[in-house]
Amino acid sequence: MTFGEIAQSRLHEIAACSQAGDGVTRLPFTPEHRAALDQIRGWMEAAGLQVHMDAAATLVGRCAGPEGSKTLLIGSHQDSVPGGGRYDGIMGIALACLALEKIRREGLAPACSVEVLAFADEEGVRFPTALLGPRVLAGTFDAAALGLADRDGVTLGAALAGFGGDPARLAALRRDPAEVLGYLEVHIEQGPVLERRAAAVGVVTGICGIERNAIRFTGETGHAGTVPMADRRDALVAASRFIAAVSEQAGQTNSIRATVGSISVHPDAVNAIPDRADFPLEVRSVSNEARQGFTDEMRALGNRIAAMPCHSR
Repeated sequence: MTFGEIAQSRLHEIAACSQAGDGVTRLPFTPEHRAALDQIRGWMEAAGLQVHMDAAATLVGRCAGPEGSKTLLIGSHQDSVPGGGRYDGIMGIALACLALEKIRREGLAPACSVEVLAFADEEGVRFPTALLGPRVLAGTFDAAALGLADRDGVTLGAALAGFGGDPARLAALRRDPAEVLGYLEVHIEQGPVLERRAAAVGVVTGICGIERNAIRFTGETGHAGTVPMADRRDALVAASRFIAAVSEQAGQTNSIRATVGSISVHPDAVNAIPDRADFPLEVRSVSNEARQGFTDEMRALGNRIAAMPCHSR
């Protein structure tokens, strides 16, 4: 088999490490995660790497280079969004392992130390936080995030410990930048630009910072058949105006990506006026100033919408 065929075969096989349903659903610290690591460990061993799982549940495969050499980090994430694609994240791990396997087969050796990293939790789907592994390596992880819980009430710290990680040792994983040669990640684009341009590859020129805000509009519930329209304080109507404005404002510039991906309404009944609407606002930008400016603008807009008379909403 060619290396391309091996890559396709491995990506097809590991896509089965998923919850039932369409696409790939592989959340961190789950049986699906464990099954995926078993396969990735095999990829790393085929490349001649020394394999271990660190305290953040990152699976690490290391190829030691000449004594005193810096380390090139190559990696990506193994977890997925619900119903995600079979190439998202995992392709960067598969290709890194295959590159080192090819070097080994040809009897060559890297001129530096190389580590392949399979991060546990990049997507931030199960817990209201993300990038555990990369933040730990960079020394920017906030230990308070270990107390954040998933929908079942399981905290990140408990899930990590139950999977074989060690929350108490996360700080010790910080890498000294002086010892790191660089970081490389191969990733699918997840957008239409390269395909539209018929371009095979793109080079990343910036990384978006991500900010997530919890938004709540409150109003007053009542019966849908008896409360006059002019007297209503409908939280969902106010929220919808805000959400539409977010999309319109972000669309005026190419520097902002703003998304509302879910919403929860109370009392959530077909014949009741909503008195509460909760939703996340995610804002991304390569510029911290642009991101913060947009967030400030949206906060002011939300306050204006909340203060509007009922009939103006």
